[in-house]
Amino acid sequence: MSDPAIDLADYLQAQGIAKRSKGAAEWWIVVGQLVADPQPQIALLATGGLPPSYSNTDAVRWPTVQVRVLGAVNDYQGSRQCADAIYAAVDDACDVEINGTRYLMLQPLHEPAWLGYRESDRRPEWSLNVQAVVHDR
Repeated sequence: MSDPAIDLADYLQAQGIAKRSKGAAEWWIVVGQLVADPQPQIALLATGGLPPSYSNTDAVRWPTVQVRVLGAVNDYQGSRQCADAIYAAVDDACDVEINGTRYLMLQPLHEPAWLGYRESDRRPEWSLNVQAVVHDR
């Protein structure tokens, strides 16, 4: 069983949203938590999900991932565009294989939610939760 946050990171990189390694990319994807770094970043956090269902031969799991978008200082528009691009990339993505795991579907649970500017540094923050449907054999 793979980590859905890592799989989503690889999927977003393959879609051209951001890079998994810090560097020349405008946006940087991190898994587990936001990091203290001035570069705009997308943090992916596995948040559990619903219980699996089983049949005689397979299982279906419904893991969820929280997506946090942290933009550059005072860049509301750029951070919103990044959140919207993530939403579009996962909106009803069907039957995709990522790192050997078959995802029957990826689906945002809601539109990107504005969290506001961080008080400490005026960086805009957005949140989005993604539900996956995973077929295990």
